[in-house]
Amino acid sequence: MEKMKVRDLMVPIHQYVCIPEDARLGDAVLALEKAREQCRSRSYSYRAVLVCTKEGKVLGKLSLLD
Repeated sequence: MEKMKVRDLMVPIHQYVCIPEDARLGDAVLALEKAREQCRSRSYSYRAVLVCTKEGKVLGKLSLLD
């Protein structure tokens, strides 16, 4: 059995949708839905959006379960 590496399964951070920290929850849901539609051809599906500062620093993530 071939051993799989984490990097084979991860989604690179630059491919994630990033929303501003002052975005509304509805905006986050719309951004996530749009990202999911755009990646239908890929082997993964977005389940979260990153919350970022204006400078691009990641503060956290907001997932469907949240």
